[in-house]
Amino acid sequence: MELWTAPTPNGWKVNIMLEELVEAGVDLPEIKITTINLQKGEQFGEDFIKHNPNQKIPVLIDGETIIMESGAILQYLAEKYPTNLLPDDQTKWQVLPWLYWQVANLGPVFGNKLSYTRYMDDIDE
Repeated sequence: MELWTAPTPNGWKVNIMLEELVEAGVDLPEIKITTINLQKGEQFGEDFIKHNPNQKIPVLIDGETIIMESGAILQYLAEKYPTNLLPDDQTKWQVLPWLYWQVANLGPVFGNKLSYTRYMDDIDE
């Protein structure tokens, strides 16, 4: 298994999920982590684009399966390695909407904050 990621909220989500799976007793395969330097534009490189044409991190590669988008990766991991993180009964449908709410609403807000506070220079007025 291979994870292409960066130190951003979307990248952290997958790292946290992997840690939670280990804490839940899941014996994960060895995971090769490739850090993508967003400031250097590595997400626009040919190698990265062939795995994710949207040029966004994270990307999870599991054999022949390539998953892009943090929410899809979280759901993939939860379904591949069953734990109480994603119930296997009807309760699952109470959990998944919150996952996708976070991806569509909360995540972008934190991403914007991180961009403005970490990567942008102050403007003299």
